[in-house]
Amino acid sequence: MKAGFFFQNPVGIDLLQTIANQNNLELVGAYFKNNENSTNAKTYDSEDELLVQIQVAFIFFDSKNYFDLAVKALKRGVNIFLASLPDYSHSSLLEINELSSEIGVPVGFGCAGEILVKQDEIVGNYFMLQLTRDAGKKTSNEVFRRMLIYDIASFVRIKPCGMRKLRVNGLPLFTKSPKAINLRLEYDNSSIIASSITRVDEDERSVLRFFSGDDGYFKDLPVNSIALEASVLKSPQIILSDDSFLVNLSIYTQEILSKSPLNFGIENAIEALSIFESIEERLYPMN
Repeated sequence: MKAGFFFQNPVGIDLLQTIANQNNLELVGAYFKNNENSTNAKTYDSEDELLVQIQVAFIFFDSKNYFDLAVKALKRGVNIFLASLPDYSHSSLLEINELSSEIGVPVGFGCAGEILVKQDEIVGNYFMLQLTRDAGKKTSNEVFRRMLIYDIASFVRIKPCGMRKLRVNGLPLFTKSPKAINLRLEYDNSSIIASSITRVDEDERSVLRFFSGDDGYFKDLPVNSIALEASVLKSPQIILSDDSFLVNLSIYTQEILSKSPLNFGIENAIEALSIFESIEERLYPMN
């Protein structure tokens, strides 16, 4: 399958070639919005010139530029992979989904959570999961926001059925700079996901507790992720070296090559951002 990459800033073609080779893709080339007059034959001066030659577009444009390119690619029937879910809006994804459904082209996502538990670990489709993330006092509002979206996307990946109730608490009250957010997602089959994100003067940690059937386990998770950094799309060489991101990219590539349903597609992304918006409305309803 012929592939093209679209970035805000330049990244080495050799790195893109390696990623393409690892995923059985034919690298046609890359387009950099902020081009430095590269002489590499696989660097294109026009996004349109590259789009007409490819079957899948990996889009790393920022929140101001991704929408127009995504629409343009879909209208050409090009599969698209949007690199960073926390950088997109719920309303824009609804529009992209409408076009994607009409044309029949799947949309994949990077920085969209992770697989916290495997489906074969869930006994009888019923489980209890608790994720505790202590982020540290110096965590910025933007990183805290991205953490929340990232974790919600992880929960959407494993939801057992329809969600019955969402409970939200935050401190301090009615502020866009909360120090603690507690979530409780209750599902129709009585499964429960509980989440706590804090930024206080304590050691950073991330812990998963999972129970299903007559057993369970605790697991420490990585504290930091490239997906949580606000500048992730400005430094493509960093995100393209992140193991978790590359796993998501590889899974998406395998799915479109085999024409299988996406593990995390645009409907999942829309659901994650919808839950996030609902949480925001409850935490600070007067804003």
